[in-house]
Amino acid sequence: MRGTGWTEPGPDTGGADMKAPQRSFIFGPKNNSKHGNDPNDATGAFHVGMRIWNQLYGGSNGTVISHYFLNGEGLGPAKVQQGILDAMRQGSGGQYYDAICYFGHGTKNGLESAGWYGDKISSLTDAIDELGAADVKVLLYACSCAAPSGIANKMANNLQRWWQSGTEVHGHVSPGHTFANPQYRRFPNAGGEVGFTVAPPKKVGAWVKAITNQKNTLWARYPFMTAEEIEAEL
Repeated sequence: MRGTGWTEPGPDTGGADMKAPQRSFIFGPKNNSKHGNDPNDATGAFHVGMRIWNQLYGGSNGTVISHYFLNGEGLGPAKVQQGILDAMRQGSGGQYYDAICYFGHGTKNGLESAGWYGDKISSLTDAIDELGAADVKVLLYACSCAAPSGIANKMANNLQRWWQSGTEVHGHVSPGHTFANPQYRRFPNAGGEVGFTVAPPKKVGAWVKAITNQKNTLWARYPFMTAEEIEAEL
């Protein structure tokens, strides 16, 4: 059995005694892709999220391994994905990751910026199974990955032997900002394909306000908080 992460008051917890990640692997595209109407998708959003994660959980607060994969440089999806997997293994240092985070474009069917779609996502979940703690949180800061029967659900199903230990996959059900989209869902959800809505039912308005405020770091902290801690902060 893989070990679980540590328990200690995390950085910027707003008073919550949350279970912060000691070791994280985060990855996102190095280059702007001029995707849609946003010419600065990587530098203007994905890299911002990665820097915030480093500020919260790196340095004296823990270890963050950051990997900027070479999108748009003619490598092709297979080489990009292998580079991500190699960086994940090399960065583990013989220790398990408590959090694995993707910042990039997404669709219902895959991690678009990395070209990981459908059943091919098994190469990533196999690596998570090998290198993640028993209660690892897999966080997809990307559009639509948590849509019903989507890629977040598929990844959670691939990791189902760790469900009872606390392994979860989180993502957005809809298009939106990489981390400031309030429509977060988590899997597993009693084996369902829709996912569990993270927003507290009685405080949806406060949740939306907190998540859409890009100066608020709740998006990066809530996966390690209990439902009671989230509601209390709001």
